[in-house]
Amino acid sequence: MLRPMAQQLDLFGNWVEVADSTPPVAVAVVPAPVEVIAPLPGQIGLLDGPHLGSLAAQEALLALDPPGLLQVAERTAERYPELRAVHLWRAWATRLAEFLALPPRALADWLAPLRRRPGAPPFDGLKPMAWRNLVGALALQAARAVLAAEGGAARMPDGEPAAHWLAMGGALAEAAAVLEAAVAEDPTDAGLQVAWARTLSAVGRLDEASLAWRDALLIDPSQVDDAELVETELAPALDAVDEAELPGDARAWVPALVDLQGRLPLPWWTEHAADSGLAGDFCRALLALRRAQREAEPPANVLEHKRRLLALAPSLGALIRRA
Repeated sequence: MLRPMAQQLDLFGNWVEVADSTPPVAVAVVPAPVEVIAPLPGQIGLLDGPHLGSLAAQEALLALDPPGLLQVAERTAERYPELRAVHLWRAWATRLAEFLALPPRALADWLAPLRRRPGAPPFDGLKPMAWRNLVGALALQAARAVLAAEGGAARMPDGEPAAHWLAMGGALAEAAAVLEAAVAEDPTDAGLQVAWARTLSAVGRLDEASLAWRDALLIDPSQVDDAELVETELAPALDAVDEAELPGDARAWVPALVDLQGRLPLPWWTEHAADSGLAGDFCRALLALRRAQREAEPPANVLEHKRRLLALAPSLGALIRRA
């Protein structure tokens, strides 16, 4: 029950004292009964029990740490000697040590088909998801070892650059650093350019990714999937090539088209590469025109290069004449 106010306003707006006519009533507070639940036989708390040993065992396995895995097995066996999984963990540690003792190339050869289709795990009791994660961790280990022995341009048994295995394993920053150095050393390697472009896209460096995709198209457009160009600056040029119904592989026209449009000029290394090193007749003809203009060849020679371009792509006449 609420007590009345000790003061209230009278009719003229003045405060007046008001007697409290109802004394306060003390209400006894009865605590709610607490029900005690007896633990079930064999019940284990969330912060204790052999399941924590199982989690620790999988963490040590994925960390590629055989000694740590053995320590988890022995520690769990002391508290739960009846736990059968401990024997599996000891076997995992032995098998993992065998894999890690393989030469880098032998480990990579064994892992190459498993990266795409892991199959049944050679670790008794290991769940398929944990096995897939272990394959990824071992692939990172193999790629790092191969890169350390053979350099940033090293290839894995499936033909992928070793740095691409790093990126697929989640080590994006590490892969980007390796690929940047490898591409700077040899910018004409299409496989490296594709891996570099994918890694740049994955880390959000989209402007640089557009340049890397352009360079990959210059070298070997067949290695580039159209879907990978959707979020790049090259997408409008690919659409324009399709609309113009230019002959051959549309992807091979894109680098020259974006150069003609004044958006992405041909890269510096094309100046030192033989014309035959570029993909597509149109790219080679455009590079010849650029060289003629830079070397101040007679107008007749420049016009001859433009005629060659017009013969290859009449529908791009306006762009070619402005070049």
